[in-house]
Amino acid sequence: MPVNAGLPPALSRSGHLLIADTTRLVHVVRPDGTLATGDPPWRAASPGLASAVDQFSFILSGPLPELVLVNHDAEELSRIPVGQPTFPGFPRPDAVVAGGDGTWYLMRAPVQVTVQDAAGNLRAVWPLKPPTANLGAVLGEDGVFYFAESGCLVAFRGFGPPAPDAWAMLRKDRRNSASWEEELAPPALPSGFAVEPTHSLNTVELRWQQPDSLTLIELWRSDTTDFGSARLLLGPVVTQTSHIDRDRTPGSSAYYWLRALDLAGNEVGRIGALASTTASGASVAWTAPLSWSGGRLSLAEDGTLYHLLDTLTAYRPDGTVRWQQGDVSGAPGSQPVVAADGTILAWHGMRLFAVNPGGDVRWQRLVHRLQSDAAELAVSESGLVVAAGRFGLLALDLEGEHLWSVWDEPFTGVALGADNTVYATTRTSRQLQCFAPDGQLRWTAPGAGVFERGLSLDGTGALLAPGNDSRLRWFNPLGELTAELALAGDPGEAVFSLAGLGVPQVRSGLYPDWLALLDAGGVLQTNVSLDCGALTAAADGTWLTSARARLVALESNGAIRWSYDLPPNFPTLSPTLLSPTGRIYFAVGATLYALDSDLRPAPTGWSTTRANHRRTGQWLLPPPRARFNGIARLPDGRLELQILAPPGTTNELQHSTDCRVWVPVESFPGTGEGTRLGVATPDAVPRGFFRVRSSVAP
Repeated sequence: MPVNAGLPPALSRSGHLLIADTTRLVHVVRPDGTLATGDPPWRAASPGLASAVDQFSFILSGPLPELVLVNHDAEELSRIPVGQPTFPGFPRPDAVVAGGDGTWYLMRAPVQVTVQDAAGNLRAVWPLKPPTANLGAVLGEDGVFYFAESGCLVAFRGFGPPAPDAWAMLRKDRRNSASWEEELAPPALPSGFAVEPTHSLNTVELRWQQPDSLTLIELWRSDTTDFGSARLLLGPVVTQTSHIDRDRTPGSSAYYWLRALDLAGNEVGRIGALASTTASGASVAWTAPLSWSGGRLSLAEDGTLYHLLDTLTAYRPDGTVRWQQGDVSGAPGSQPVVAADGTILAWHGMRLFAVNPGGDVRWQRLVHRLQSDAAELAVSESGLVVAAGRFGLLALDLEGEHLWSVWDEPFTGVALGADNTVYATTRTSRQLQCFAPDGQLRWTAPGAGVFERGLSLDGTGALLAPGNDSRLRWFNPLGELTAELALAGDPGEAVFSLAGLGVPQVRSGLYPDWLALLDAGGVLQTNVSLDCGALTAAADGTWLTSARARLVALESNGAIRWSYDLPPNFPTLSPTLLSPTGRIYFAVGATLYALDSDLRPAPTGWSTTRANHRRTGQWLLPPPRARFNGIARLPDGRLELQILAPPGTTNELQHSTDCRVWVPVESFPGTGEGTRLGVATPDAVPRGFFRVRSSVAP
């Protein structure tokens, strides 16, 4: 039936329903579903019951408000004035309660309750304590009038009880009150008590079904099957059918009971014990308060943790503050970067700061007078510092001396290769650009969409560039497009790992809500429905992703290994850090968390996040690897390659014509000295690419 209710309805004992329409009409819905409609001259408000069993009441919001009584056919019976000049400024009651003797109690929050008789004559005025919200009122069987005001429950001696024939189900209609317990079905036990399947380290969700009768429910928990040792978690409640226990520890067992009570608080029965065990794999080592909510983290090789937001703060491995540098604060999204010598680089306003490990500012450099947001930073093992932002591309050394810069357009991201090659993405021209360590442009690669989220770079020089055209592109070290993958939405931050590639996909402009796991060739392995943020890869193929109020560890196939859950009103977690000892760091709200886990960072073969923060594996030393030391053309047409390979390694020389398919050429042991290999070429002019793969000999 087409009604446009603007206020909660009133329900009579006979099953009639009074609805005040937002278009001025009032409707009475009969038990058979038919509709009676009245058309008062002004809009109706405060629908309620009257003292008679077959009547309703509502307030007519005219120039002089009146209390209108109507029957079950929506026909007007009488009017009672309620806006007397005695109460200027409070012309219309917010709620109305009918007494059995014709008395009307008119709630005029936040100032007073007025009591008048059936003729509109004033009987009493009860002042309220401001500010008082209108929470409704109750008239007890003994004639006491109850209502809630600021910080307390107030009771006044009324002028009589409710009408004995008025329906009294307060639970269904707060505008009427009286005894109703004798009409209820007896209380009963709930059903369907179960633990929701979970992988959480610290929470358990329990669900049940409420019985049809009005029953008070309590939830209890114990570490044993003895109910005598249990403690109350929840209740008594009536309508609630689920609860999340957030006071659990990893790998712990507990037992739960539901206890049913009648309205007098007597136990009807209980069900349980229901056993549950939380997941294991990580546990909280410590938490520390932050001076401000949010911020980014970086980890130094000595275990010092740096947090950047309103100040740059250094934390010891045990969570205590080592020092704070108040002169350095970061724009939202700014990440401190730690150089090989321990220098901390941080973007603050329009300046780039360098802070030594003791907390003193080494130098600061004004980069651009118009730049006020965060810039992306990278620093190589040899101390090449590169910043990318709206100002362009800037290269410095660790003393703050200017080396070179590119100012022609904004840059969105930067990553450094192991040989100090600079890879950067532009916004205006939508290009991937490669620069030599001295700033000379080597090549450019166009992209159909803007590379908004920077680059991922692996140890072989392969580049991954997400674009805002819903495509993910692979480039080889020469800037040639080797693969392209269309996604369902704009890709978020992409991260390389040993076991695969993770790409959060974006369906909205705010949060990624799908995690796509791809193999090294860009083939989609699985999609995970998850509100995920930044990614960190572990050595065994596990992914750590920081979600809203949740840290999740995912297997390489997308299955959840475990999760650490925070209250749902918490903000999004910061990107996580995974230390070589397995400690996981993240910030959420104004709290810094440290979790000990059995995970270890993914090895990368070169550098650390200081050179490319999208490459994971914080602070692992690079494994032994071979490198080319020279090349020459022999008289017989062969190529002679000189390769330095660490002793104790087994090495394989490989050749490719497209940087995708690699063919073994020759294997040789590492000696620590130059090894000369003569390689035949099928063409008169050698073409293609060579690489060496090293492994530690058994």
